[in-house]
Amino acid sequence: MRKLSEGEKSFINELIRVSENSHDVFLANIIDRELNNVDVYLDYISNIVDYRFDQNLYNNDPNQFIYYVREFTWKMRQYIQLLIDLEKNGMLFLFQESPNVANSRFGRLISGNQFIPSRINDLETTKLIIDYAKKTIIINESLKHFAKNDFRTDEEIRYEEEKETSIKSLKTAKNTLYITICALILTMITSLLQIFSSNNDVANKNNLKVLKVLENIHSDIHPKK
Repeated sequence: MRKLSEGEKSFINELIRVSENSHDVFLANIIDRELNNVDVYLDYISNIVDYRFDQNLYNNDPNQFIYYVREFTWKMRQYIQLLIDLEKNGMLFLFQESPNVANSRFGRLISGNQFIPSRINDLETTKLIIDYAKKTIIINESLKHFAKNDFRTDEEIRYEEEKETSIKSLKTAKNTLYITICALILTMITSLLQIFSSNNDVANKNNLKVLKVLENIHSDIHPKK
């Protein structure tokens, strides 16, 4: 499984929460909390997706909603791709359970308030939203397990454990090699010291013999009276 963003992790946690409290789980249930004073309107006949913004709020700050359209449309694409990836990994199932309808909407625009519409012009994104907004989401226990394991699959956990074991083994091998080299160096130093000490002993004995010979020669030359 690919590395997830914090937004995707939050989406999965919300998906699990909603699934534990309802059998009717759709994309709309998961992202509804992010749609304050905004609705998403879907026309399945004309293949149109519109945002509907509260007109009073829009008039106060039009730029807010211009940026909102771009950012939230990208978010929906991310969330839909995440659902596709999770299904490929066997963590959930997506299928259309409800009958086709002409249109639908979701969000938190207050009913009866006047609105300003803004259409999603990207045809690929529009098709994705229309296709996946109708699908029921059924999660597997493996998705809960994935979330509890800090969004790591069992395979990723095993890989990390094996990697950690390999690093520890390599570290142990390096330490063993270091100790072996140190022991070898100490052995060589000890041997050299022994040889040096032995050579000194031999030299000292030879020096004593020379001194003895010199003493004898001196005695012969200068006999005691």
